[in-house]
Amino acid sequence: HFLGSYLVKIGNVIPYFAQFYIDDNVDVFNSEYEYIIVSRNCCQVNSSNSNYGSSVLLKYQRINDYETKLNWNFYQEWLNGSKEYKVQKLNENNIWETISVTNSTTNEIIIDQ
Repeated sequence: HFLGSYLVKIGNVIPYFAQFYIDDNVDVFNSEYEYIIVSRNCCQVNSSNSNYGSSVLLKYQRINDYETKLNWNFYQEWLNGSKEYKVQKLNENNIWETISVTNSTTNEIIIDQ
């Protein structure tokens, strides 16, 4: 991931057919992260950089006893931009339910909770 404007190597994915990597050295509740992936073949030759990816950090502020303001950073570099943002919460039945859908230029809502 990036540290300021510098790219920092965070790990290796072995074996070669692995399809995911979990970055355990992050604080997803307080920071946003940006990533690119570079692969290296058996001859130790690096590929070109992958597309850029970023995490979305959701923050909240209690306005009063009945309302909460939610805001988040925009996802960066999605091909053709993001279409929308869906805000979901885990209900009492342990099922994610959508509480709001915003367009790609909105990154703040107020909910009655």
